[in-house]
Amino acid sequence: MEAIYQVPQRFLRPGFRTSERLARCSRDARLTFVLLLTLVDDYGRYDGNPRLLRSECFPLNAEVRLNDFTKWLDELESNDLIERYQIDDNKYVRMCRWRERKRGIDSKYPPSPNEAQPAGLGAGAVSIKKNKEARIDSWEAVASRFPATHQTEAFREKWAEWADYRRNTRHKPLSEKAIAKQARELGEVSHDNAIAAIDRAIASDWQGVFPKGGGSQQPGSGQPAPRIEGRRISRRPDGPMCITAENVGSDGSTET
Repeated sequence: MEAIYQVPQRFLRPGFRTSERLARCSRDARLTFVLLLTLVDDYGRYDGNPRLLRSECFPLNAEVRLNDFTKWLDELESNDLIERYQIDDNKYVRMCRWRERKRGIDSKYPPSPNEAQPAGLGAGAVSIKKNKEARIDSWEAVASRFPATHQTEAFREKWAEWADYRRNTRHKPLSEKAIAKQARELGEVSHDNAIAAIDRAIASDWQGVFPKGGGSQQPGSGQPAPRIEGRRISRRPDGPMCITAENVGSDGSTET
């Protein structure tokens, strides 16, 4: 079983405040740079899909538009802080002048052609098994499952964003069973509602999509969370959910 990659703790050095490269960027671009630091792997690389990056950097800020986010990436790249590159049909991003100590874990993202490759263990080798495995979640593989109304560029990009989200977050990649179920449910609603359902799932960090509603979801469960009138449901950090003795008002206030 493949180990789950965990980003190590990272710290900003004092020179960050006086960096001329960063000073030439807008405040939003500088914030984006800091947020990217929390995503990239030991080699400073990450998935370069702009829609995925936006949802990963600003998961709770729906007001952040893709066009604005792309401009911030442009600022960072023009000041030689990041590099965006493409290999085959896949987009990637890397932090320039990356010097983090490697932990002996291979990167699942291929190196940039402009990236210096040191010799020895941890040189940035890509896991061949990971990159050659069949992409059963690619649009080419799933397109026939959707009705003609969903055969649009907008929905194709949205599905690709969803598949990438499942692959590059704490959730597992989409299985054949999950693809069949989600394709059926998304195909039963309109084109726009299907796109909205995927956006809602990514913004809420859900494992599944619920185009016909379903409300909130238990984290990582893939199922909507239960509702119990008049009680608050909470989850212990190390155990199952429990129901507290608090009464919950319609405005969300509580009283013991």
